[in-house]
Amino acid sequence: TNLSYIKRILVAALGMMQVMTYALAIYIGDFQDLESKHRLFFHWLSGIIATPVVFYSALPFFDSTIRSIKAKQLGMNLPVSIAILSAYFSSVYSLVFGNDVYYFDSVVMFTFFLLVGRYLEHRARYRSILKQQSFNQLLPLSAIKRNTDGSTTSISISKVKTGDILIVNAGEIIPVDGMLCEHSAKINEAVLTGEFMPVDKQIGDSLMSGSTNNSPSLVMSVRADVANSHLQKLVALQNDAEQLKPDTVSIADRVSHYYVLISLLLVSISAGYWWFEQPDRIFSIVLSVLVVSCPCALSLATPAAVAAATAQLSELGLMLRSNTALSELTRVKNTFFDKTGTLTTGTMQLSRIINGSKHSNSDCLQIAYLLESISNHRVSKAFKFEPDELTMSSDSLSEVIGKGVSGKVNGICYRLGNLEFIKEIVGDKIAVEFNRPADSVVTETVLYLVNQHQLVAVFYLKDSIRTTAVAAVDQLKAQGISVSLLSGDALKPSEEVAKKCSIESIFANQTPERKLAEILKAQQESGGTLMVGDGFNDVGALAAANVSITLSNGAQLSKTASDAVLISNDLSVIPKSLRLARKVNRIIKQNLGWAITYNLIAVPFAMMGLVPAWLAAIGMSASSLIVVLNALRLRK
Repeated sequence: TNLSYIKRILVAALGMMQVMTYALAIYIGDFQDLESKHRLFFHWLSGIIATPVVFYSALPFFDSTIRSIKAKQLGMNLPVSIAILSAYFSSVYSLVFGNDVYYFDSVVMFTFFLLVGRYLEHRARYRSILKQQSFNQLLPLSAIKRNTDGSTTSISISKVKTGDILIVNAGEIIPVDGMLCEHSAKINEAVLTGEFMPVDKQIGDSLMSGSTNNSPSLVMSVRADVANSHLQKLVALQNDAEQLKPDTVSIADRVSHYYVLISLLLVSISAGYWWFEQPDRIFSIVLSVLVVSCPCALSLATPAAVAAATAQLSELGLMLRSNTALSELTRVKNTFFDKTGTLTTGTMQLSRIINGSKHSNSDCLQIAYLLESISNHRVSKAFKFEPDELTMSSDSLSEVIGKGVSGKVNGICYRLGNLEFIKEIVGDKIAVEFNRPADSVVTETVLYLVNQHQLVAVFYLKDSIRTTAVAAVDQLKAQGISVSLLSGDALKPSEEVAKKCSIESIFANQTPERKLAEILKAQQESGGTLMVGDGFNDVGALAAANVSITLSNGAQLSKTASDAVLISNDLSVIPKSLRLARKVNRIIKQNLGWAITYNLIAVPFAMMGLVPAWLAAIGMSASSLIVVLNALRLRK
């Protein structure tokens, strides 16, 4: 934990300061004829103080070494452990048997600086964990349940069940997902969406756990218990991001395995050479080579940068779910956006009906309500209302993804969907002209209701463009990335959204198969592709793209197929993530370049006996600190 790291660093810091005080006294005493008994006294004090540093502060290095040996891997902590333990026990041997070779100062210095480097790398991950914990802390411990007799009871949040009626007072956190039952309400969803303006909710609207009631007390019906609430899904996504080990980190781990093998070989060569040259210098030179060649900076180069970037992306609201997502973002040349629910908010509302038959508007709405009852597509939500009086019945309902729904209502076969879907019944003879509103941020989706004989009705659904869509597209284009609209909707509404967002490349009337084909074609022609969608008919395209992003309110199936989830629903995060990924790539190269250069220069000097153990400790620690501090620039 973070506290454990701080405790170990504190012990190492206090030990280093005290031991260096004694070492300074011994070094000065060498020029002032310090008596041997006083020198030995200072060494004993140094040994006593160095002991808790070695067996408490440095314990994580030993544990990691044991785990890597059990896994038959040569981890970077192996030379660290060898250096610390050999320097410590050789110094203890000198205390007991009267030799004059002591490395207590080098041991504590080495441990302290190494812990500081690890802590800085660990802190990047820890700050991301704090965000996850803050999600959990949002939930109240109890909720007010309204009983069937009208009385209220305070119950534990863990006992809230689907179907319960809860009362949420003004200013309180909504504990679970549900539906507003009585009166309208203003809800602040800033923690979940990043939008600080309260959202107006009407009876029947959904309420998300973690949001705040900014109106007088509201009454809600529970739609999901705590374990299945929206907030817990965010925590699960955060957990996935925390446990993620990107491919670049895995590559670095494999490289460090061979690097440790080479460093141990160099230690053996040094020991063999000095055995014949000056046997009395073998230990000090071998120790220096062990410390200098420690692959700490090399192994920290990639994880430190990736940890900082992952934490930064989490704060922006983008949760990575794939090992390759961060590296693939650097290769993106084409970005494809779905329309409904991605560039637009996906909150479809019925704006008007053109009645093309003997049916009344009420009858048309009833038919649409029954047909759409089996669908979870965003478009279907415009028809998810209870009719005042349901006088019809339905059967044989089915859905064709990306096209529409069909079934029998009162024994008559109906189809409700896009133009391509209904042409299969009525042919090409239907052509409906419609006027779109002049509002600059509104577009319309058209659904046709037909039976086997005629056009029954045309439904016009309006949807608002996301406030961040235009900025996101502009920023992507400024980075030299091609932007396309890939939509299952008709051409005219697709063109309208594309025009508002300044997107020139439009692919409309796309089935899931066609979307997949366009992604594969773009990959063959120009390289890396990024697909951003809500998943209702994007699953194939999301899976095929080099990197895919879904919005947090998209279909659960799409989240399974995607590499990342945008929980903030802020599309401007996407160009930011691309810039950050490229910056990560640059910093990793800088870190690896520095780590390799340092070792190429320092190791030969150590093998020649020109680097004392204490200087080797400072050099190695400084190299690791430089790498970590460079990585932390990603947090800006």
